[in-house]
Amino acid sequence: MKRLVYFLASILVGLTATAARSVFADPADLNLTQDKLTMLQRSCKEAQSQLQRIRPTDTVTRTNRGNEYRTIIKLMNAFDSRVAQNKFDASKLSAIASSLDTKVGQLSDNFTKYDNTLSNVITMNCQNQPALFYVGLTQLRGQRAQIASDIRVMDQLTVDYGAGVKEIRAKVAGATPGVTP
Repeated sequence: MKRLVYFLASILVGLTATAARSVFADPADLNLTQDKLTMLQRSCKEAQSQLQRIRPTDTVTRTNRGNEYRTIIKLMNAFDSRVAQNKFDASKLSAIASSLDTKVGQLSDNFTKYDNTLSNVITMNCQNQPALFYVGLTQLRGQRAQIASDIRVMDQLTVDYGAGVKEIRAKVAGATPGVTP
């Protein structure tokens, strides 16, 4: 149990968030001046290069984070089973584990959308279409913000699960003489 709590806590420490940005669907909505478009044309290749360097890190992060959450869910399910076998109510813990599992699927979908957008932004001819390039960058920011939001929700679910584990520990301690929480 301590291992599970330690594992969950270590994951929570490693999480980061990005600021949310709005997403534009049409370059005409942006009101980009000719000066801004010229600046985008001049700097877009460097921006694409930076994005190209970020992509492998994002891929590794996606894989590692997904594996960590799947491991946490397996541990949660195993714990829930043991709690239920010992005739304690594990419904709250099971609901949290189920919510986390659903959110992991959503995170995976959001990472896929982000990666597809990133691929499009990296490969587009940004010098000929600077407004579309800017739209792509704005979409990337929004998608990264959504991923960060998903992670915050999942982090809260793991915290809630930890609180539920403490409740179970207290019940076990109350039901078993000589056991302390």
